[in-house]
Amino acid sequence: MKKLFASAFLIAIISISNAYAYCNTKSCAVRFSDIKLKENPVQIDNALEKLSQLRGVSFVWNKNNKKDIGVIAQDVEKLFPELVQNSIINSEDGKIKTLKTVNYAGLIGLLIEAVKELKKENQILSDQLRL
Repeated sequence: MKKLFASAFLIAIISISNAYAYCNTKSCAVRFSDIKLKENPVQIDNALEKLSQLRGVSFVWNKNNKKDIGVIAQDVEKLFPELVQNSIINSEDGKIKTLKTVNYAGLIGLLIEAVKELKKENQILSDQLRL
């Protein structure tokens, strides 16, 4: 247990020193989001319109034939290039390939603002109908 805690603590210290790089080099379900790590936070405008331009897709992975759900990196990149990175990998045939990765956690802010826009629209319509 002590070893596990020490490892987690060490990872946290390393991550704090380079929080952005840490999150972009590992799959992370937990991200640093402290205001102290950010400059110029600006609320996302027209989130619903932007979200409507993305496609949620179901697909089958080429490598293992497993079904999955997600987005297409190239679609996300057109609207939010900061959420897409190029990753260089060695393929099974020995060739070096560049593939795109998506920071899915970064889409959460967009989803939050889109829901708020829908709520506001819903309230306006409800008020018009006096519901």
